[in-house]
Amino acid sequence: MLRQNQAEGRQITLATKKLHMAQPSPSQQLKLLEDELGVKLVERGSRNMQLTDAGKILMNRARQILELSNSVVKEIEDFSKGLKGTLSIGTVSSSGETLLSGWK
Repeated sequence: MLRQNQAEGRQITLATKKLHMAQPSPSQQLKLLEDELGVKLVERGSRNMQLTDAGKILMNRARQILELSNSVVKEIEDFSKGLKGTLSIGTVSSSGETLLSGWK
């Protein structure tokens, strides 16, 4: 995944090296995404790229989606380990107030 400074990037070459990818693949994917959305996401220069306003919106939303995805995975893992859920406790009315007085 591209990091913010790479997305704001300056250079797709640095990102592709870190991802162990050939450069044409991310460039092609970016172009396909721009075509699909109908907007320019980056301004391409001879040596670097700069995010457009649309590119910044997309980057921010992509970050939010990734954070939400990670949060859901963590929540499901916690649930499957019994760390999260609903605990029901039954008692008779005469002892319930004494046993659970500090719980509200």
